[in-house]
Amino acid sequence: MTISKRISDHVLAAHVAINNALADDDIIASLSLYGYDEARLRGGQELLSQVEELRQDQKVGYGEQYDATASFKLAWAKANEAYKHALKLARITFKTNAKARAALLLDGKRHSKFSNWLEQAGTFYANLLGQPDLLAAMSHFGYDRHRLETEQALVEAVAENHRRQEVRRGDAHHGTAERNAALNELNDWMMTFRAAATVALADRPQQLEKLGFGNGA
Repeated sequence: MTISKRISDHVLAAHVAINNALADDDIIASLSLYGYDEARLRGGQELLSQVEELRQDQKVGYGEQYDATASFKLAWAKANEAYKHALKLARITFKTNAKARAALLLDGKRHSKFSNWLEQAGTFYANLLGQPDLLAAMSHFGYDRHRLETEQALVEAVAENHRRQEVRRGDAHHGTAERNAALNELNDWMMTFRAAATVALADRPQQLEKLGFGNGA
C-alpha cells in the first residue's frame, strides 16, 4: 500500500467517525459521558479539516516543484546547447593559446553536475566578454559581443531556474512535514476517540459500525 493510500484511508476513517458522530444526537449523548461532547468532537472535526487542507497544499507544492524542475531542465538544455557550440569553436581558435585555454576552462571534460557546469560555462562567457583580445578572436566565427552576451544570459537564466527549483523543493518538503505533523495529531486523536467510543457504545454495535468501528475495525 502506498503512503498516499494509507493517508487517504486514515483521513476517510476520521471523516466517517467524526461526522457521523456529530450527526447523531444519541451517539453524542453517549460519548459525552466519556469526555467526547459536541465541542470536543468539533475540535476533532477542525483537526480533520486542517489535515485535508494541508494535504491539498502539499499536492500543490509538489506540483509547483515539478514545474520548476521541468523549467530548469529545459533552460539548462538550451544554454548547454549554445555553450557546446561556442566551446567547440573556442577550442579551435585558442588551440595554441595556453593563457586563453586556462582563462576559458577549455581543457578537460564538461561536468554533468550542475554546480560544476555552471562554473565552467559562467567562467567561459565572463572571461570571453571581459578580455577584448579573446572576444576579437571569437568574432571571426560570428561570436561578437551581442551573441556572447545573449548566450551568457541563457546561463544566468539556468542559475535562476535552479534557484527557483530549490525554493520550490524546500516549500514542498516543508508542506509534507506540516501535513505529516497534523496527520499524526489526528491519528492520536482518533486512537483515543475510538477507545472511548468502544466503551461508550459497547452495548450498541450498530452505532459503533456507524462510526466505522464495528467488526474489529
